[in-house]
Amino acid sequence: MASIVDLLVKLQLLDERQHDAVMSRSKSAAGGHLVQQVAGDNQVTPELRAKIEKDLGLDKPAYQEYFYWVGGVVRLDFGHSLRDRSSISHRLRDALPTTMEMA
Repeated sequence: MASIVDLLVKLQLLDERQHDAVMSRSKSAAGGHLVQQVAGDNQVTPELRAKIEKDLGLDKPAYQEYFYWVGGVVRLDFGHSLRDRSSISHRLRDALPTTMEMA
């Protein structure tokens, strides 16, 4: 499962959020859950888990998450970074001039 998801990311068919969501679902039984990573050092209570899952869209079926993601890509809305909550679209916009200059 992980190699397929990694391949889709490399082919840019999934973004960071979708990759992490898929991987967290596949690893949740093994203890590598995305919710704990987002919560950081905080103890994950059932209420906090539900809030984080809702904020990340993990409370919806995978097909709904996928169509939400596709809709965002069509609108050039790539979501927010899990690390610093900054807009991915803004980060791409800021990096585009340098990328074009190098090309």
